[in-house]
Amino acid sequence: MLLPCEKEGSQRGIHVKTWSGDNNRPICQLPSDGNIRHFVRVENLMLYPAVIDCRGSIAGGRVEFIPSLHGDTPHSWHESLPNLSGKMFYTFHRAIRAVSPGNDDDDIIDTEVTINWRQRGVSRTVSLSITVTT
Repeated sequence: MLLPCEKEGSQRGIHVKTWSGDNNRPICQLPSDGNIRHFVRVENLMLYPAVIDCRGSIAGGRVEFIPSLHGDTPHSWHESLPNLSGKMFYTFHRAIRAVSPGNDDDDIIDTEVTINWRQRGVSRTVSLSITVTT
């Protein structure tokens, strides 16, 4: 059974799993030190290569991303992968932290993944939300 801080979703040709945690171990209670990450694992289930567009956002202000790439902010990040081979996966990730840890406040991290198989002229989008606690 999945925890509130992990979700999975699929559409034809794509499988997405998102979670907060330490590598493969989900952690829902966030500290302030930034040692927890927001992960998004995208699997291209088709045989064709695909362009992946992945976005994460936080609206509540109780949790924030620690920006690591140009364009990242404490409230959003965006990264693209230009050529994910067929039958392969890739994991995007960003460090996250509680703004005021120990308050037992929940916040929502939204994730949107779009996969585009240009060879086939087909794209799909999967949107998932997880809940983390400060």
